[in-house]
Amino acid sequence: MFSKDPRRYYYIEYEETVPYPIQWWKLLNDIRRQGYHLNMRIHTQIQKLQEVLLFDYIAEILEAHGFLKLPEDPFLKQIMENVTHSRSFIYQLSIAANYLSNRFNVSFPEITGSGTVDVKAEKDGKGILVECKSIEPPYYNSLAAEILRIMQRARLNKILFVKINKPPYDRKSAKNLAIRIIKSCQSKIKDDDFELDVISLPHIINETVKYEDFSPIPHIFNWLPEGLKKNCLKSDRTYFAGDVKTFGSRIIIKNPKIIILKEQDEEKILTTKLLRSLRESKNQLEKEDGRNFLNYARIICVDLSNIVGRLSNIVSEGGIKPIDAIKREKINSLKNIVIKWLESHQDITDVVLSVSSLYMDRLGSYLTLKFECIPAMNINQAIYPRGWCLEMMIK
Repeated sequence: MFSKDPRRYYYIEYEETVPYPIQWWKLLNDIRRQGYHLNMRIHTQIQKLQEVLLFDYIAEILEAHGFLKLPEDPFLKQIMENVTHSRSFIYQLSIAANYLSNRFNVSFPEITGSGTVDVKAEKDGKGILVECKSIEPPYYNSLAAEILRIMQRARLNKILFVKINKPPYDRKSAKNLAIRIIKSCQSKIKDDDFELDVISLPHIINETVKYEDFSPIPHIFNWLPEGLKKNCLKSDRTYFAGDVKTFGSRIIIKNPKIIILKEQDEEKILTTKLLRSLRESKNQLEKEDGRNFLNYARIICVDLSNIVGRLSNIVSEGGIKPIDAIKREKINSLKNIVIKWLESHQDITDVVLSVSSLYMDRLGSYLTLKFECIPAMNINQAIYPRGWCLEMMIK
């Protein structure tokens, strides 16, 4: 949200897949030139705001060092032509900006065509070659939203039990998979990427509310056979769409639609993706000419922010109280996997895991944005990106 007049506000929405990082930066600068300022007190998606604020800080550093200029700049054009995954590129820029803020000389060998690695950093006779990877979770929410949208348009009142064999990892794949699931629902076409069971629902479900539970999903499940109902309630992900009205102790659900996604073992998926990212990064680092970079440290940076849910915490008078300590345990578990991998890949100096965290008080009047870099082996502090802790007062 941006404002010139404190009594008038203008909402700006952005699509996750549309804005490349340069477009975010350009949008913020265009708005500021018109006299607007960002009002952080009024927002609907605090984690999305976190991403924009962090990139804005990164862009200021890159701009100050001459890496980001007007859109006509040749380097900028090169970036836009070569970048297809905005999140991975934002992470690459964040690591480069972190080294710049610690007085390293930084270059982008792969983008400029001078090498194969993402970032090269040099200072006081020390050199570091860095590969950057951002691990993305499956796009299950996008998949479910697209399925429900198609079901709404086709007037399909059904429960879909979908076991995902090949998860989608971008919006395009999620949309394509949703279309194939609906086709399978309508014509019973088999597909290797998923298994599908379908149960038809009535146009209207009219139930008596018990224990003041006005959630529509349990009432729809009550309509099913007992064995199937228990299976539904134990499902990993459940999505609902329909018109819900309550009259006294009655709940009326019109055009009910439910999607139940049975996902693969999450820990196994994350481990597989992490190890694949480490292998790919190692291969890129090995392509650099060994004679020119014989004494350079070789570091792999992996962003876990989107995997662990972009940690959000609350600051109270008694100190910082994490509201999702389970996710911190997940980070430590992945760190242990990395340490074991490094034992058999000693040509890699270290692996750094990154997480973005948000801290704010209960009134939303104070905000701290932390970009944390966690070395797996912690060999030499001088070679690592150190992260940031950004403190802002919300006026």
